[in-house]
Amino acid sequence: MYYVQLPSFASENFIFQRRAVKQISPGGQIVMIEQVREFARMAGNPLAYAEHLMKKDGKPVFGYFCSYTPEEIIHAAGLHPFRLPGTGGATPHADEHLRSCSCELIRETLEQALEGRFGFLHGVVFPRSCDAIRRLSDIWRLRAKIRYHFDIDLPARLDGEGSREFMIDALKKFRRDLETAAKTCITDSAMDHAFDLYNSIRSSLKNLYLLRSANPGLLSGGDLHSIVRACMIMERCELDIALKSLFEWLKAKPASPPDGKKRVVVAGILCDHPDFYALVERCGGTVVWDDLCTGSRYFEGIITEDINSIASLARRYIDGPVCPSDLSSPGSRGEKLVRMAKEHSARGVVFLSLKYCESIPNGFSVVRETLEKSGVPSIMVEVDRDLSAQDETEERLQRFLEGI
Repeated sequence: MYYVQLPSFASENFIFQRRAVKQISPGGQIVMIEQVREFARMAGNPLAYAEHLMKKDGKPVFGYFCSYTPEEIIHAAGLHPFRLPGTGGATPHADEHLRSCSCELIRETLEQALEGRFGFLHGVVFPRSCDAIRRLSDIWRLRAKIRYHFDIDLPARLDGEGSREFMIDALKKFRRDLETAAKTCITDSAMDHAFDLYNSIRSSLKNLYLLRSANPGLLSGGDLHSIVRACMIMERCELDIALKSLFEWLKAKPASPPDGKKRVVVAGILCDHPDFYALVERCGGTVVWDDLCTGSRYFEGIITEDINSIASLARRYIDGPVCPSDLSSPGSRGEKLVRMAKEHSARGVVFLSLKYCESIPNGFSVVRETLEKSGVPSIMVEVDRDLSAQDETEERLQRFLEGI
C-alpha cells in the first residue's frame, strides 16, 4: 500500500490535517477514505479546482462537453482537458438565447459562460455530437469571451461508409488547429505518452468498476460517480497514481455480505446527479454497471499503437462504445445492454434521461423491445436538476425494482 497526496484546494490547514491523518493510520484506511472524499470535493466544486490548478501549474485549461473530445491530443499539446459541469441553478441569461425546453445541462454551461465564471479557460472544444451541442457552439462563439474555440465535426453515423476516414481527417484537423493556437508542435512521441497515460487511467477505472460489480458494498454508487467525474477534471498524472492507490486499497478489503439490493444497469447520455445513485439504493437497488459517458463509455476502449497515432485514436471512437446521439442501429445498443446485464448479473436496465434531452427517447422503443425479447426488464426515468422534488420518479423506480 502506498499513499498519494491528492491536491487540496480547500486550505493549507486542511492539507495539514490530512498529513496528520496519514501518520495515525498505518493501515491506510482513514487516508483512503479521505481520498474518496477528495474526489467528491473535486467533482462537487470543479471550477475551484480548475482555478487552483491554473494558478499552481500555469497550465492552460481547455474545456470540453463530450467524451468524443480527443483528450489525448489536448494533453499531448501540454494543455489540461477539463469537462465543463452543470450547476443546477437558474439560467436567466442563457434563456435569452435558448428555449426553456432545451437541454438543462446545455443551458447551465452557457449560463456560466455568460456570467464570466469560466475565466480560467484558455479555450473550449465542441465535438458536434448532438444538435444541442451544435447550437450551443454557435451561441458560445458569438457571446462567450473565450480565447480559442474549436469545433470537431464527427460523422453522423459511426458505422457508415467512410466514417473511419472522416473521423481521421477531423482529428488531424483538430491537431493542426490546436498546434496553431497553442503555438507548439504536437509530436508523435507526446501522443504516444498521452496514449500510455490515458490507457492506464482507463484500465484503473475499469478495474474499479469490475471490483465494485463483484462486491457493490465496497463503494457507494455516488462515490464511484464522483471518482469518474473527478477523472475528467483532475491533473491526469496525479490522477493515474491516485486511482492505482485506491484500487489496491479496495482490492485488499474483505467482501461485504450481500444486502439484498436488486442489481441494475443504468443507460443514457450521462448522469449529472450524484444523488441519483443514492435514490436507486434507497429504492432497493444498486447500480453495478452503466452505459454512460460519465461512466463506462469514458473508460472503455484501449488505444493500440500498432498504427499511426491519429488512426489509433479514430479507431477507438469508431469501434468503441456508441453514444445514443449517434444514428447507428438502436438494435445493436439493445444487444449491448443485454450483454452488459448478463455479464454483471443485473436484474434490469434503468434508462436515465435528462429533462429535454432528445437522444435517449430517440430509438428507445427498439432498444426496449430488444431487451424484452431477452427477458431483461427496463424502465425510463426522466430527471431534472432537483431530484428531491421528484416523488413520482422515486415511486416508479421503487415499483420497478420491487417487480423484477
